Amino acid sequence: MKLTFKAFPGKLFKEFLDSFREQGNKFPIGESLLFLDNKESGGWEIKEDIMLKAGTKVHVQIWGGQTNNEKKSTVCNIEIIPFEQAWTDAKTRDAAKPKDNANSTSNSSSDDEDMPF
Repeated sequence: MKLTFKAFPGKLFKEFLDSFREQGNKFPIGESLLFLDNKESGGWEIKEDIMLKAGTKVHVQIWGGQTNNEKKSTVCNIEIIPFEQAWTDAKTRDAAKPKDNANSTSNSSSDDEDMPF
C-alpha cells in the first residue's frame, strides 16, 4: 500500500521545489533511510496505530527540524492534525494578533508569511 499526500508549499519552499523540478531532478527530496546491508536499521517504525477513515478532513503541516542526537541531521516533520482542531487553533492565533487597523483582514492558508516552512 502506498499513501500520497499533497501539500501546498510556502513561498521559499515552492521556489526550491520549482527549481528542483526545472533541473530535471526525479528523486525524492526526503525519505526514510534504506540500508541495503542492514534491513532492520532502515525505514520508519510506526509507534501507534494510524487510522484515517475515508472522508476524514485533516490538516497536514511539514516542518523543518533537526534530529535530537549529536549529529543534528536536518529532517522534515510531517504532522497530520484533525482539520477542526487546526482551524480552531489558527482562529485562536489570529484573534491574539495585534490588529494594525480597522481594515485588517484575517490571514488564510494562502498567506505565505504564516506558513511554518
